[in-house]
Amino acid sequence: MKKYIPLLLTAWGIISTLAALYFLNAYHIQKNTNILFSESIALHKKAIANEAQSYNAINDCFVINRGLCDADEFKNTLQSLGDEADEIYNEISLLEREIK
Repeated sequence: MKKYIPLLLTAWGIISTLAALYFLNAYHIQKNTNILFSESIALHKKAIANEAQSYNAINDCFVINRGLCDADEFKNTLQSLGDEADEIYNEISLLEREIK
């Protein structure tokens, strides 16, 4: 029986080392995924803020000013907000591909 103790301890050491390496790898994968999710959440917040600005611009022009706002200025404002939104959504789609 005593001759099997070193063999069992060695086997236990190898098994525990492999388990530790597996869980370390799983931890790093989860950590990187969490970083990507955090970046995605920040981008979604930017997208929501951009949409709110668009709705506020529409509200200011058509509700508060009753459609008497400068058409070119309104168009330029919505165009710049739309371009910014397209850029944000492209970044979000890139992050979603990375997460998958």
